Amino acid sequence: MVFSLPASVRVVLATEPVDMRKSIDCLMAMLLDGIDVAEVRSQPAWTPPGRTGT
Repeated sequence: MVFSLPASVRVVLATEPVDMRKSIDCLMAMLLDGIDVAEVRSQPAWTPPGRTGT
């Protein structure tokens, strides 16, 4: 099954184990603590074929 996401959607992957039993607020705090905002706003490392990196 193939599906597509709008270009505005960002996908974030965990690089270390995360306890998914935590509340959404706690998970968001962990996410924001571990992300460099400048890195998030940069071009994606991988772009699906047929799409631009912007």
